[in-house]
Amino acid sequence: MISSVSSEEASLINTISKFLCFCFRKTGSETSWDWQVVPSGTTPNETGTNTTTNPLSINGLNSNTSYDFYLRALCDDGSVSGWVSSSFSTGPACGDIITDAGGNDGNYGNNELITVTVFPENTGDVVTFTFLSFDTEGCCDDMTVYNGPNTSSEVVGTYAGTTIPDPITSTDVSGALTFVFDSDSSVTSDGYEILI
Repeated sequence: MISSVSSEEASLINTISKFLCFCFRKTGSETSWDWQVVPSGTTPNETGTNTTTNPLSINGLNSNTSYDFYLRALCDDGSVSGWVSSSFSTGPACGDIITDAGGNDGNYGNNELITVTVFPENTGDVVTFTFLSFDTEGCCDDMTVYNGPNTSSEVVGTYAGTTIPDPITSTDVSGALTFVFDSDSSVTSDGYEILI
């Protein structure tokens, strides 16, 4: 009997920069699984990497990249399920540049609400945001930076206009920084570039 693995059963546990952890539920007589990770939009191979490990941890991914994770069950009677997939993106890492939705050459959009959290790659390290450029509508489009892994963390500051903020380094025990960029329904500008 072919045991299937639905996308609800293969769940993404964590993506932090270059690391992925997936957990999947055994649904039948499967004894192992084939998996593969490919850049988003890339056709997967016919075969994958076999594992009996669950949850599955994958290292060596590129930071700030979108991927598709494929999984299929291999059953004890020799049957194989179809591939199921789940998409995910790895977070930014040291040396990456984060930009608004307009990228380096365009303006950000109206009604953007973007939350980004950056964790250090190594325990004990800290994240620093170094603003390379900053240009938002001064009255109504702003970025709030939080000293920690979420918006419940202490607010470092709220920034709007054309003054480039000074570098911000986490002092939180997690070493992480979070920002929320919020734009209103009119007037856009060049936005931001942040070196991590």
